[in-house]
Amino acid sequence: MSASSKKKLRNEQAAEKLTQRQLAEQKEAKKLKGYTISFCAIILALLILTVSVLSYRAVTGSGFLERNTTAATIGNHKVSHTELNYYYIDAINNFTSQYGSYLSFFGLDTTLPLNQQVENTETGATWADYFIDTALNNAATIYALSDAAKEAGYTLTDAEKTEITNTIANMEFTALTRNFPDAETYLKAMYGNGANMKTYREYLEVEKETAGYLVAAGLPRDLRAAQDSLEHIPARPDVAY
Repeated sequence: MSASSKKKLRNEQAAEKLTQRQLAEQKEAKKLKGYTISFCAIILALLILTVSVLSYRAVTGSGFLERNTTAATIGNHKVSHTELNYYYIDAINNFTSQYGSYLSFFGLDTTLPLNQQVENTETGATWADYFIDTALNNAATIYALSDAAKEAGYTLTDAEKTEITNTIANMEFTALTRNFPDAETYLKAMYGNGANMKTYREYLEVEKETAGYLVAAGLPRDLRAAQDSLEHIPARPDVAY
């Protein structure tokens, strides 16, 4: 083989090696690109999952769901879980305050969960059921009275508005004396995660309006007695748990 032929052969072999190396590099580059895309997709999915979890915790932790989901419908009124909880907890507090040391005679132990204590042995209803029913009946009465008050043109007096403001101020003081940072944190501890100062003030305003109207209309101030005096209270509000 001549010198020129050998040189040509060496050039062809070198070119072939270069082409094979380029193909290998291209293959490796495609593989690396695929890994990079897959890795980015996984990272993106994890970021979306993290944001979703954080958003869910933010929503549930803020009490947004409790304030914006309907627990019961009373006439034209939709009662949120937060509002029903105000009536529920207050029903418990009023009952325990009224009967105090006699609670054991009713078979009620305030140190145990209410849904684990039977209140009615015939039906099997628990004390939780009893207080939910009481809360719903109270809410139905108060809304019936509130509607009647509006129809009669009754509005809160300045004195009643001042009483509400004083109640809020007293709650601020009570929160501090019980080592809560503020009244809203204290409210959440008492009434659940959905409670805040805005909804609680609205709850107080409806109750105060009702109490004022009872006096103005010459009706009994006791809710149970007032229930007997009104004709349009739903016997059982529609409940959506």
